[in-house]
Amino acid sequence: MEKGSNLEFLRQKYQLEKSPEVDRAVERKASRQKERVRNVPADRIQAYLDRLDIIFNPPKLEGHKSFDRKVRNVSMMKCFMHEALIVKPNVATDEYLVHQQKQARALGHGDTEIPEYIREQIARAVESIAGGSDIGDELQGLENEQKQMAEEIVAKMDDQERSLDKWIDYLATDDAQTAYPDWFRYWAMRSVTGLSSFDKDEKRFPSRDAATMNPFPELDQAVLGKVRDAVEHDRIYKERLAAAQEEVRRAEKKHNRERQLAIASRIDEAKRQNPDIPVNRERIIAELDMVPFDPSAFEVAAPTPEQQIEPAVQEALDAKDFARLYALEFAKLIPTSETLLHNTAGQWVKYNQGSEPTELVQSIERHKTGWCTAGEEVARSQFSRGDFYVYYSQDEIGANAIPRAAIRMEGDKIAEVRGIAPDQNLDPHIAPVVGAKMKEFPDGIAYEKKAADMRMLTLIEQRTVAGRPLTKQDLLFIYEINAPIEGFGYNKDPRITELRGARNPEEDMLVVFECDENQIAHSVDQINESTKAYVGKLEPGIFDRLPDGVEHVYTAFPEGKIRRQSIEIGGKDVIELKGLLEQNGDRFDHVNWMMDHDDFKYSLREKDSKQPDWKKWKIKSPEEAMLIRLRVEDLGFPSGATTDQIYTRAEELGLELCPPEVGLNFVCNTLTSR
Repeated sequence: MEKGSNLEFLRQKYQLEKSPEVDRAVERKASRQKERVRNVPADRIQAYLDRLDIIFNPPKLEGHKSFDRKVRNVSMMKCFMHEALIVKPNVATDEYLVHQQKQARALGHGDTEIPEYIREQIARAVESIAGGSDIGDELQGLENEQKQMAEEIVAKMDDQERSLDKWIDYLATDDAQTAYPDWFRYWAMRSVTGLSSFDKDEKRFPSRDAATMNPFPELDQAVLGKVRDAVEHDRIYKERLAAAQEEVRRAEKKHNRERQLAIASRIDEAKRQNPDIPVNRERIIAELDMVPFDPSAFEVAAPTPEQQIEPAVQEALDAKDFARLYALEFAKLIPTSETLLHNTAGQWVKYNQGSEPTELVQSIERHKTGWCTAGEEVARSQFSRGDFYVYYSQDEIGANAIPRAAIRMEGDKIAEVRGIAPDQNLDPHIAPVVGAKMKEFPDGIAYEKKAADMRMLTLIEQRTVAGRPLTKQDLLFIYEINAPIEGFGYNKDPRITELRGARNPEEDMLVVFECDENQIAHSVDQINESTKAYVGKLEPGIFDRLPDGVEHVYTAFPEGKIRRQSIEIGGKDVIELKGLLEQNGDRFDHVNWMMDHDDFKYSLREKDSKQPDWKKWKIKSPEEAMLIRLRVEDLGFPSGATTDQIYTRAEELGLELCPPEVGLNFVCNTLTSR
């Protein structure tokens, strides 16, 4: 290991000799090694670098061949640096969710709000996973979208750890210690810990802070070597320049001394030759100065005024700016990505559920995909839930090696589709390839629906701008009467609200409900035999007053639709209900636990005052129950309500709580109808 060749570099850059860590290293060397360190900057700095060298290259323990102290020390150093430098889980969660909101707005989805309880659920899961909990266990209770968010946050943190570890591991290798002197390795590592990943647009490595989500700079050994060469050449050049300048200074000083001696000699000679004539000192000096100073006469080469390098590089060298030097070299390695994106020839590769993710991770980690699957633990978690497909297009030599798109499965269903464009969107060139692949999956049609919905929304927007009337089908779509409008964003497309806001709902209701204005009741008193729709507050007795043929009931149009559904209940005991659930593929253990509870069994039976043992009561006879699906807001509580308030209001409307078996029958009916 090269030592002490450029310690002045660290003194000028950091004033390192005055730092607390150097103080501790000097004290440690004096107390443990009984070696006094001179109180000069170079010696103090070297004592600190020696201390780091002992950490990364500890002496081997005799008799403990199986114990590698270097591996342990490097691992401990990583833990220390992770704790100090990796973004904290709560900060990462907040930054990620804020970024998602900004992206949604930038993509035209308007301002979005993420409920606080979702934020807290994600934050807790991320913190637990970061603390070492199993990612599968922590994500088990979350919805798929929340799982995806948590996985991506964890992946961001993993990316930071992995990118930092690459620098630590490499700079601790024997090869690095041979290639780079200790002062250079310290400078590189200290610089990297304060930098973020490469900004392609600005061609620089931005500074990082406690809220930075991006990884640390990508390690490229060739680039690092070029930086080392540039710094070393600059050091040698400046040392030679300084030495040459010092030689010139000395030569000029010698020249001046000789000049003074020559002047004195001439004056003495003139006085001896003509003692009575005054000596013309100025003429003598002028004659001598006709011969200018020439360094070559003293065997000193005049120094070159500057190196033949780029001004930007020289500025970075003068400032000892690692980030800028590394970026200037790194930028030269970035390929012309658009050229590669135009070539979509390649192949799909399937990674089977339950397989080891190493091959996939290695195939994408050197590419800037942005996929959280680049993290091995996240990939393993995703592989446990389904297959994974990646499309690789051809690289410069024709090999299928550039990851362009990914399809992640949850069981036999598509969980997400991702590309390598900003925010993992599909780049425009690869979209047809992905579209063709989607047709192979049973639920690929769901993605077709999203695309169709967006096309329909655009057509309606164009018709509205052109002032053309909308048809009933247009209104059914824009008011989401039959189905919600689906898009590719995290929230509703803001155009839906904008288009609705430009219309008159009272007039549109007549088209949607296919009725006259007097056939829409807005209060219980207005309900009559000709009523075809009700749009208004829920009042006591409303459900008894509505004619059987009334299909449309709203507390507000169109968002306050009251859904009614009849269902048969009764006539089955626990054994029959369990059989029905098993027949429909039930896999929920807690449902069986509920049915085994005495309170549930009690609810299935007809009360018999003559029989004290309720277990001998008869099973209730089958009957039809009308289910009313309500929101808390529909009940007149726009800001929320307590359970007691909800129960009281439901009773006022003539509604009863659903018996325990209703949920089971509802689930079975829903599964059967699919």
